[in-house]
Amino acid sequence: MNQIVFYQFNEIPEDSISEVTVLAGCKAKWLYVRSEENAPWRIPSGLRREEETPDHAARRVLLEQGG
Repeated sequence: MNQIVFYQFNEIPEDSISEVTVLAGCKAKWLYVRSEENAPWRIPSGLRREEETPDHAARRVLLEQGG
């Protein structure tokens, strides 16, 4: 069974983060993306590249998937 654990920012070592998920909102509206017209809507997420910090990976994912 999978378990979801929430951490405070900078609470875990960066090298243990391999994937990022971005919860982006503005004025009580949330950003969801989908890869194809009939695909389900989802929260932007992606793998972290080896040379990236988690913050940079989150920004890249948001720009790539959110436009």
